[in-house]
Amino acid sequence: MKRFWTVIRLSLELLLHPVDRLFVPSHTLPLILPKKSIITIHDVAFARLKEAYDGFQYRILMSSTKRAVKKAWRIIVPSEATKAILWKSSDAMKRKSW
Repeated sequence: MKRFWTVIRLSLELLLHPVDRLFVPSHTLPLILPKKSIITIHDVAFARLKEAYDGFQYRILMSSTKRAVKKAWRIIVPSEATKAILWKSSDAMKRKSW
């Protein structure tokens, strides 16, 4: 359950105490989030090295990253390589990345 802290517990906190902006230094956004949510996607190795992850891990990483790219107001990426991979897979990324 530790794995879903951001999704579940942070969502509850934001429901009880809304904020104008939220920075999440991870690829996973809570279910309840402000319009101006900023995330950091550090790496997308799972997309290229699927065999290195079990099925559950891969599905969670893929779905949470896709959702984050779709829902985030801004996305921070630490490298041009990560940005390029995300750009290829998402039009939303082109409008939101830093």
